[in-house]
Amino acid sequence: MLPSFEPEYIVSVEKQNGRYLLLYNTVQRNLHSSFRDEKAEKAVLHTRRAEISPELATALARLWNRAIQQVRYPEPLVSMRSDGVSFVFMAFQAGVGERAGETWSPAAGSTMALLTGIVTDLKEVALAPQNKELQQRLLHYADLLDKQLQVP
Repeated sequence: MLPSFEPEYIVSVEKQNGRYLLLYNTVQRNLHSSFRDEKAEKAVLHTRRAEISPELATALARLWNRAIQQVRYPEPLVSMRSDGVSFVFMAFQAGVGERAGETWSPAAGSTMALLTGIVTDLKEVALAPQNKELQQRLLHYADLLDKQLQVP
């Protein structure tokens, strides 16, 4: 997630020793603005981890791959974008490799807004790993959105 004026963060799911871990990585201040400030402090990376169920990890991988599969080149921009949030989605799929897609400040209620909402909730899971109810709700939402993205 690349917001205009807040610290960037990455949420990822990794399989380590048979367990699925949700990783949330962030820095203390926006890196983009730090690059312009010669006196800026070094960026310090903060990482939080939370174990998630294999079902949730599988549902997220399925959802990410389906969403990325539908990525298309955007219409040419006719206006400047100076404020908002860019979301970059990346996934590795065996036999296909790494693929990615991006959306910028999706409209409320859109499919991409629902997908970015899942990212925000994943951040919350990393910050409160004991919240199993949130993980179950995410599994439900991931499955629903995956079905919504299925092309008839």
